[in-house]
Formats: sequence, C-alpha cells, structure tokens
Amino acid sequence: MSFLCAISGEPPRVPVVSPKSGRVFERSLIEAFVDENGEDPITGTALSKDDLIAIEASNIVRPKNASTATSIPTLLASLQTEWDAMALEIFELKKELQSTRKQLSTALYYHDAAVRVAARLTKERDEAREALTQLTTSLGTEAPAAGNGAIDVETMDTDFPTELSDNVQAKLEVLSAQRKASKKARAATVEVDAIKEELKTKQLYTSVSKLAITKSGLILTGGGKSLAGLFSKECQTVQHETKASAIVTSVAALSDGKLALGSKNGHVAVYNDTLEEQLADFDTHISPIVALVAVPAGSYVISADKSGKWAIHDYAKGSLLFSANLEAEISCAQLHPDGELLALGTAQGQVAIYSLRSGNLVRTLDQDGPISAIAFSENGYSMALSNSTAAAAIYHLGKVDAEPPAIVELETVVAALAFDPSGKYLAAAGPSNLAVCYREKKEKAWVAKTIPGSTAAVDVAWINQEEIATVSSKGSIHVYK
Repeated sequence: MSFLCAISGEPPRVPVVSPKSGRVFERSLIEAFVDENGEDPITGTALSKDDLIAIEASNIVRPKNASTATSIPTLLASLQTEWDAMALEIFELKKELQSTRKQLSTALYYHDAAVRVAARLTKERDEAREALTQLTTSLGTEAPAAGNGAIDVETMDTDFPTELSDNVQAKLEVLSAQRKASKKARAATVEVDAIKEELKTKQLYTSVSKLAITKSGLILTGGGKSLAGLFSKECQTVQHETKASAIVTSVAALSDGKLALGSKNGHVAVYNDTLEEQLADFDTHISPIVALVAVPAGSYVISADKSGKWAIHDYAKGSLLFSANLEAEISCAQLHPDGELLALGTAQGQVAIYSLRSGNLVRTLDQDGPISAIAFSENGYSMALSNSTAAAAIYHLGKVDAEPPAIVELETVVAALAFDPSGKYLAAAGPSNLAVCYREKKEKAWVAKTIPGSTAAVDVAWINQEEIATVSSKGSIHVYK
C-alpha cells in the first residue's frame, strides 16, 4: 500500500508507461514492483520490465508542492532544480546560436562567390564584344554597337550546332563552284516589253500573304480558315490542299521538295511534296510566323516571327537546332543562294545579316523605314531591299562599303521582291501593280518597267526565266509571261 502511495505522489522524474494499464509510473518504482510481483500494479496482469515504454519527460521546472516546500532543505532542492533547468536551456540556446552563425557565414560565402562569378562573366562578355568588333572590322564588315536598342548580339538562346556549321560550309563550296560554272543562266535575257498577264484565278483563299514555287512548278499558297494548297497553272486548279493549325501566314518550298507552312499561332509544320502527310511540327514561336526560309545545306528550315525570334529546325529529326532573338520586330527574311548569309528585315528599318556558319550577327544596314522586302540574286552578287516606299535599293555585296546602292524608282510601294534565275531582272510587286527592273547599260542605272494590266500583289516569285507569279491579299493568283 505504501508503494502505491509513492507511485501516486509527485510527477515521475523518469516516466514510463505500462501497456497493460496505460498508466505512467516512475521507472525505478515500477521496475522494483515488477521484480517482486511480475504484474501490473493496477490491472494485476502479467508484466515484465521489457514491456515498459519510456516517454519524453518535460524539462519544465516542476511546480513547488505547497505541502512539501515548508523547510529550508526542500526549498534549496527546488531552487537547485530550477537552476539546472535554466542552465540547460541557456546551453541549448547557445548551441542554436552557434549553428545559425555557421549557416549565415556559409550563405554570405556563397553570395560573395556568385557576385564574383557574375563580374567575371560580365568582363568576358565585354571582351567577346570587343573581339567581335575587331574581327568584323578586319573582314570589312561592321558589327552593331552593343546596347543600341535595335539589334542585340547577345541574344542566342542555344549554342550554334557544329554539325550545321560544317554542313553549311560544305554546301557553300559546292554552290559557289556551281554558280561560277553556270554561264548559261547569266546569259539569259527577258523581253520585258513583251510581258503580259497570262492567267488570273478566282479567289483561292482569304487573307493571303505569301506564295512559293515548288520544284515541280506548282504554286504553294495559303491564308484564312487555316487552309493551304498547291495550285497548278497548267490545270488551273488546286491539286492538293491541307488544313494548318491556324491562319497560314508564311509558306516555303524546301530544298529537298518538302513544303513548310507557318501559322498565325507561331506553329511551323513541314509536309511532303503533296501536302498529304505532315512530317514535322514545331511550336518554337508564340508570335505569328512572318517568314520561312529553306536552307540548302540539308533538311533545315529557318522560321522568323513577328516578335523578333528566329530559329533553325531540322525537320528530318524533328528537332530545334538553334534560336536567337532580335531586339526588333522582324518583317521579312531571305537567305543568300550560297546558303550562308541570312538577312532579316525589321520594322525599325534595319537589315540584320547573320552567318549560318557561326550564328553571329556580322552586319547591319540602316534604312529610313520598315523593311518590307529582301531578295538575293541567284548569281550571288546582289541584294535588293525596300523600306516600304516606292523604290528599291540594290546593293553589290562585294562593294557595300565602297559604293552606295543603286536606287530604282517604282510606281507602287514595294511589298515583295524577287530576282530571276539569271540575277539580271528584279520583279517588284505592290498594292498597285507589278514591275520588272533591270540595269540599262547605256544609262548605267537600274530602270523599272511597269507591266501593263498588272494588279495588286502581296508576294511575287519567278516560276522560271519567262514566267512570274503573284498573289493578291484576296487570294487570287496571277501569272505573267
């Protein structure tokens, strides 16, 4: 009986729980009881010391028992207990303070390291910009000043692929040799005064903005209601048709006969030569596609959107190879026939020329207005562009710095430009008519001849040396011969 009274006294210092009764006991007392009786003191069921479960005791100082704190020894014991608890608490606080100091010291170290890395990268960037400026100057080209608000050379989203660079270099050597050996094309002539409209179709699609000529001579175009098709001038019908993911804003005939469509929602889709099978689909862009350009070095297509982003895709592998951004709105794009230089026209009046062997911006040309059209001649010597005026500027690529461009005046604002296969004739289309420009030997200047009866056009292309195709914004195709 005295044992039970001892158990029910003040809270236990080393508490344990009996699983038989669920009561809390002082370990020393309950173990002594179990050794003597082998049972739980409450329920009387069998109990061993291994059955006892230790519980966490609170380090809070026990309240004084008024019935026991009546003598000096009891008070001293109580004060000692409180002192021990306070000293233990102070010790724990000092440990936590030391741990916090170590964590803060580590965080400050990492912050200092990050600042040093950022400073080093900034220094390397500035050195790279200076090296690029020196290199382009030695090559006879000019690099744009960094931070000019229009063209930014530090906007590559991905590293330029070595495989693409090697393929472009190999194809460049082949195409350059072929061009130098092709004298027949350069000798071809066009009777400009005899050109007249040969064919006019009804509206094929609404809101048309682009056309392209396929290897088989079909005319690829598309527009509203997400439709695109291949028109045959011989049959005067749409031979094949497909539905894109959104309104078609750009088209291209690729180097291996495949066809590409760019949409208003930023998607780029690649089809076979009859539009019957979709081979690849890319969602690299989120803005409307304004230009698609075929790369002759392989299964590559370049896309450019209105926001300033341009990208190179491998449609055979279905992968994005490279992307970069201009700090300007892209309005048009064209690739040099050798497959190396990519020219991007902007709404801010600049032409940014990139190298497809490195992905670097190698030159800019400034104009007075938004660039509406760019064209390279097939012989590789000339580049024509228009800044949304009734004129076209024709640059000799080997003498860009030595002499100003030749300016040819037109009767309409230029919406599209295209050189013929010989590189001697330039077709210029606009909202009023179609004109063919050529260099007058006697006057040593470029002149323009408006085609009688020609109508408004948003894009133009040479089907061959003798035929020109245009398309209007309302979707009607016109063929001149």
